[in-house]
Amino acid sequence: MELSERLNEIRKIFARRKTIELKPTIQPEEVDLLEQKYGFQLPKEYCAFITTLGNGATLQPISNDCDELCPFADSPNLTLAAKPFPLTESIDWTQDDSFGAGSEDDEIEQSNAAFDAVTQNGQLVLMHDPCEGGLTWVLIVTGERQGEVWLRDEDGYLRLPDCSFLDWLELYLNKKLMRLVDELFREQKMNQKKEPPMAKIRSLMAKKSNQKIEWNPPIPMSEVLAFETRHNITLPEEYKQFITEVADGCNKFNSNNSVEGGTFYSLKDMDSLLNLDKPFYFEENTDKVRYELTRVIGPEAYGPQNPIWTSKFGEIPREDPLSKVWASPDYSVLHGVLPFAFYNDERGHERLGLNTQAFLIVNGPLKGQIWEAQKYSLFPRTKDDTFFSWIIDMLEGYIA
Repeated sequence: MELSERLNEIRKIFARRKTIELKPTIQPEEVDLLEQKYGFQLPKEYCAFITTLGNGATLQPISNDCDELCPFADSPNLTLAAKPFPLTESIDWTQDDSFGAGSEDDEIEQSNAAFDAVTQNGQLVLMHDPCEGGLTWVLIVTGERQGEVWLRDEDGYLRLPDCSFLDWLELYLNKKLMRLVDELFREQKMNQKKEPPMAKIRSLMAKKSNQKIEWNPPIPMSEVLAFETRHNITLPEEYKQFITEVADGCNKFNSNNSVEGGTFYSLKDMDSLLNLDKPFYFEENTDKVRYELTRVIGPEAYGPQNPIWTSKFGEIPREDPLSKVWASPDYSVLHGVLPFAFYNDERGHERLGLNTQAFLIVNGPLKGQIWEAQKYSLFPRTKDDTFFSWIIDMLEGYIA
């Protein structure tokens, strides 16, 4: 459909909907002057709209207070609009050090500059919802994606591929815009899930916020096989792949309740464990089991008055001699597990005394799952949390 025909169809929609209020048009000559003054050119569709239908409008609300189509007018911000919009694809800046996620003090100025460039350069604000971080629809006027409409929210930018101004307006008027946004978000999440875990792990390890972690070098597979032979077990494949290809443990990983950071023990550190070849106590990880372990109220809840280590495991002998990797002697009643990570949260929270330890089940029906122990309790992280998912959570800063 020709541009003039599309504009006529939109004009008819406006005429039928009495709640829509168009603002007066702007003269083409004024648009030309502003383009020359600031050194950029408006997308053809948008220019045609503001010069023939209306330079701004009040539309039906799309969310909260987001109903005002902003006019194109002279403003100091147009100086920034002339600078190239730096993005070509959607971005989540909460997960990108370039925009301040996890930045140290000496990186803040640089990350602020990157954030300012992305949120100001090469774009015009079409609509803005100020509530709770809101939704801001922007028209890209310079850069590789010139002519497209993108969505900005508190987490980043979502690209609407090849969505021109009139495409966006028609979707808006036909109440299909948010459906498209939902589909794009779902697609984005699916693509993230398809990313191979090791590729994501290596990418996260390269982030500036994770470069303070002191990684041990990987170990040869021969050492892993020797460990398995000594303990009469077969270690989970994800764990073996990581310690032989990436790192055999580390120090100072981010642990939210720790002053000094967490410790991820090397395989050698755990060689003194005595009960790896015995099955893990639990044989299933069902909703019923998780409820039993994690409830925090009631006479059977685990806590200072009813620690799980005496109420459920009181008859099981503690390891003797005790391996140095156990955060507490009580935890050594857990057979068939590698207590591979200690969060060092005892010192950071003396009052709570969390003493959290993560362990990888290496024997029994739940082999490969990650569970956690604390001073009074024991719980699975999720129904099917594996070693790779723990590593990713640790690198993304989700370890409590």
